[in-house]
Parts: sequence; structure tokens; C-alpha cells
Amino acid sequence: MKLIISREVRKKFPDIDLILLEVNDVTVSAKKTVIHESELRNEIKKASKTDFFEHPYFVSFRKFYREIGLSPEIEPPAAENLYRNFIRRGVFSQINNVVDCSNLVSIQTYVPLGVFDTDKIEGDLMLRYSEEGEVFKPLGGRTEILPKGLVVISDSKKLFSKFPYRDSIFGAVTNNTKNILIIGDKVKGFKKEDVENAVLETGSNTVKYAGGTAQKIFYSVDQTEKNTVSYDAAKQKTLGGVKRVFSGIRATGRLHLGNYLGAVKGFLSLQNTGEYETVFCVVDVHTTTTPYEVEALRKNKREIIIDYLAAGLDPKKSMLIYQSDVPEHTELAFYFSTVMTVARMQHLPTFKEKVKQYPEHVTMALLNYPILMAADILVYKAGLVPVGIDQEPHLEVAREIARKMNQEYGTDFPEPIRFATKGEYIPSLQGEGKMSKSVEGSYINLTDSLDTIRKKVRSIQTATTSGGEMSPGVKSLFTFAELFIPDRVEEFKRTFDKGSLKFVELKDAIAEAIYGELKPFQEKREQIVKDQKYVDRVIKESAEKARSIARKTVNEVKQKMGLA
Repeated sequence: MKLIISREVRKKFPDIDLILLEVNDVTVSAKKTVIHESELRNEIKKASKTDFFEHPYFVSFRKFYREIGLSPEIEPPAAENLYRNFIRRGVFSQINNVVDCSNLVSIQTYVPLGVFDTDKIEGDLMLRYSEEGEVFKPLGGRTEILPKGLVVISDSKKLFSKFPYRDSIFGAVTNNTKNILIIGDKVKGFKKEDVENAVLETGSNTVKYAGGTAQKIFYSVDQTEKNTVSYDAAKQKTLGGVKRVFSGIRATGRLHLGNYLGAVKGFLSLQNTGEYETVFCVVDVHTTTTPYEVEALRKNKREIIIDYLAAGLDPKKSMLIYQSDVPEHTELAFYFSTVMTVARMQHLPTFKEKVKQYPEHVTMALLNYPILMAADILVYKAGLVPVGIDQEPHLEVAREIARKMNQEYGTDFPEPIRFATKGEYIPSLQGEGKMSKSVEGSYINLTDSLDTIRKKVRSIQTATTSGGEMSPGVKSLFTFAELFIPDRVEEFKRTFDKGSLKFVELKDAIAEAIYGELKPFQEKREQIVKDQKYVDRVIKESAEKARSIARKTVNEVKQKMGLA
């Protein structure tokens, strides 16, 4: 078996190497304690908390994260995550006597380590870039649809890792595992011998605690014409036959930067693959579940369609609809309500939040919001939903409804999953929570001028001096920097740590980068606004296409339920 580094990855990261070691005939057990808390505390006390975060390997690996398009603040490296959790709670998360060995060595050495079940690997492995729409099934999380350009490890059939921090279910080490592959990641700034020693120490500890025989250490190789892994990405994109995507946005106001980066860019990725039918909806009926102004709703829903078109959604490839133009949404929601209890809806955290927010407007429409959302998705039998992580509780309701309808009536609804997009969580300008139309002063409109954007970014609360622990506002500022000026993050971070950062310089650099991102959108929007007949035609034709699909689904459900 070999681990091959693709030409594209090698070109971008000439310093990357993977160091590997096989250990055969191990006995895996979750009951055998490898790491005693007292021993681990002694190990961690050898270095202070400050030393850990200032270690050159810690800094180098965080820099590598940014280079491959990941945010170490949002998704911290595994060793850092383990260390922070131990410092915070004093408890080391133990999994089994094999995985724990690599985790401990990773904390002790700062070297990123992974462990795969060797017998689940077919042929060779390859470190490569992901293709648009590949399916990744992580350990302990929801299935993800990957964008193009993430670094992954796969064999010819399966994704084993979203490199370098998250493994999939396919290579998981379980009680049935007999042979393992230990992988150490050498990136720029790491010494090869240190990574080798970490891999060897993990192998030695594995033999000590899980038995077996360690083989000779070996190394990744570069891709050649004769040395490659042929990966059939198309097969991995099928999701069990799912071909349709649905996502919507409430008509409570014009699109802002959070909508654009957190949703619309995900829309564009799916639309442009050419592999899915895409339905993107202004959910105006949902808007009526909380207090609203009639004329504002009428105006806002049209403005959002115009924003969608300006952002690049193509009516030839996607359906851009009003929810109220397709009455099958609300009809199907009623049928779905027959398999869900009032208690289930009342226990949803999103419902409880809205009750606190609108205590005088706790209506049946509000209670049924997640059921209508499920109908929005399933009326098109959509399997992918490009929404933020905050909508996961509602997606779980949709999956539950799909299962119940399929079990009780023999329907064939898919269980929809969330399409995770890069930069999907956009922080509020106020330093807490996410950017939201419902919180005044928290967002940047897509149509804001440079002066307005600069004023809003400058309003983010920071300290009078830099250095020390970051305040919520400073953390938000650096999150924006990760998204819009990633090549300058290290520069600003160094000056912050030294206490010499001028926050206004960082804020203005971010503001100018945001405006540069939005300027093409603003220019295209001006052109679309001049042709209102075109907008009318898009809305009408999209509704007709959507209704032809939705009507078929509702007719099927009525037939299965004995209503037709």
C-alpha cells in the first residue's frame, strides 16, 4: 500500500509529507484505559498553557490550516482541541486503546496524527483536492457535501479524511479492527525527524496497550503517470439517487453579507455542478409566522429575487420562487402534521426562542414552522439543503417526518442533509452571535457603499490596546480577516500579540476587501432593476416549473394516505 500525493497538492504545498506505520494484529478495546488522568496531568504540566500556544509547531499548523482553506478558530486542529478541552474541563476524552495512543502523543509532541483501519482501505491512498459535490460522512457528525478544493485522503472508492483534522466513518478504528495505519503529517515548519519519532512512539504505545506487531516506517510518494489512484467521484455524489436541492430565505429584508457567504455562495456551487435540479425559494409564508408589515413583505420578497439574480443564480439552471406561489407547500405541511406531535414541536429550541422573543404572538403557524419547512424541502424530494448549522434542528424534523411517512404510508421521501459551505457562519458586527437581519447594527447589506461598510466595520467593538486575550469583538474581526484578507491574517495577528496593532488599519483593510467582493454584485443589480419585466418573467416561469413537480408529490401522498 502507498499514500500518493497528487500533483496539484504537491505544487501548492511543496513541504508536505506524510509518514506512515502499519501495526498488525492489534486487539482494540474501549474498556482498556490507556491514559490515566494523573499521568496526563503530569505530561501537560511540563509545558505551561502559554508555551503550548506559542510553540512553533502550533503556529505552523494553524498557518497551514489557513492555507488549505480551513479556519483554526472555527475548526481547531485535533491536538489543540484535545488540549483546550483538557485545560477547560480537566478530562481527556478517551475512545479506545488505539486511538487514545495517537491522541496522547499528538498532545505531547504537537504533531498531527491519524489512525485508520487498514483492512478498510482498497488499494492505495491519495492526498488530493476534493471535487464539487463529493459526499463526506464524518465520525460523530452529519453527512457533508464538500465544495471543490478541500484537501482530502481517499482510496479509489471512499473518502477517509477531510485533511488534516477530520476522519470519516470508513476508516474508523473499532473493536473489530485488526490492522491499523498510523499517519503523521509533516507540513512547513515541522522537522521530519520529529514527525517520524511521533509516529514511532504512537506505534510503540499501540503495541504496549493493544498488542500486535509494528512494521517498518514508510513515506508518502508523489503522483506519476504510473503511480495514481483513479477515484470515481461521480459515484460518491449520488446520495442514493438524490437529484434535487431546495433552500429558502425569509422575506424579512434585503440580503446581507451573511446571507451571501452563508447561503447564496452555496447555492451557486450546487447550481453550477449541472448535476442537480435546484429550487431556491423566498419563503414569504414563513414570514407571516411572526409579526410583520404587509407592504414591507410585498416589497422585500421581490428585492430578494433581484438580489438572487444579481448574485449569479441563473433561472435557466435554477427555479427562483415565492413560497406562496406554490400552494402545494402548505397542503403537504398539513398532511405531514398528522405524523408529528405537539409536544415534539414545543420542545424544539428554536420554538422556545421565538416564544421568548414574541410572547404575544405564539400562534399555531409558529408552532408548525418546522413542519412547513419540511414540506418546503420534501415536496420536491430534495436531498440537499444549503443552510447554516443553526437550521440543523429543523432539518432533523424533516428527516423524522420523511422516515415516518415512508414507514407508515410507503412514500419514498429522502432524508435531507445540510450542504456545508465555506465561511457559512458570519459573525455579527456587534461581536456576539451571527449576522442577522433581525438584529439592527449586526449586518452589512450587499448594496452598502464603501463608506457605509467602513463605518459599520469600524463600529465593531475592540480594545484601546491590543494583546492578551481576545474580546468577542476582536475575535469577530479576525474571523472577517480569515474570510476576506487571509493572506494578511498572520501579519495582523503578530502585531496584535506584540500589542502594537492599530485596529483601525485592520478594520479598514477588511472593509475595502468586503467592498471589492460586493462591487460586481452591485453593478449587476443596477442592470437588473432596469428590466422589471424580466424579473416578472423569471418569477412566473419558475413557479410553473416548481408547481409541476410539487403537484406530482402531493398527488402521490394523497394516494398513499387514501385521500385520492
